Amino acid sequence: MSDMETILVSDPDPSERGLLKRALQRGKRNVRVAATPQRTMSVLAACSPSVIVLADRRTDSACPQLAAWIRATSSTPDIPIVALVPHHDYDLMARCYESGCDLVVSTPLDIDSFCLALDALLRRTRRAVTPAKSLDVVVLDGPTRFAASE
Repeated sequence: MSDMETILVSDPDPSERGLLKRALQRGKRNVRVAATPQRTMSVLAACSPSVIVLADRRTDSACPQLAAWIRATSSTPDIPIVALVPHHDYDLMARCYESGCDLVVSTPLDIDSFCLALDALLRRTRRAVTPAKSLDVVVLDGPTRFAASE
């Protein structure tokens, strides 16, 4: 990952939020946390994270609604969103994907594997939005005709 990728973790559970923050801070990661959907949106307005982790493992999870709000915000539609959901809650997983999450992971999770998955997502996302380092430009003098191949 590039220097100090910023990850925003939104989790209503303070102990889970703290565990995720400490685990994700290993390596070169700057982690911002939020406890409520409203706080998540205000942190988003203040910084531009590289990825957003919505970690709400309750059965009445706010992840789908929050992901939809983030996707609807004109300044944040391309930030990758990862949702952590309860194990085997396939309905919630589907709702998270339908609301715009890029990755949905069921818990409990192996934090090392999760960090590797986040790194891979960030590399793929960075390639998609990073402009080419050089661009070959060909200037044509005057009108050019291209013959149709037969």
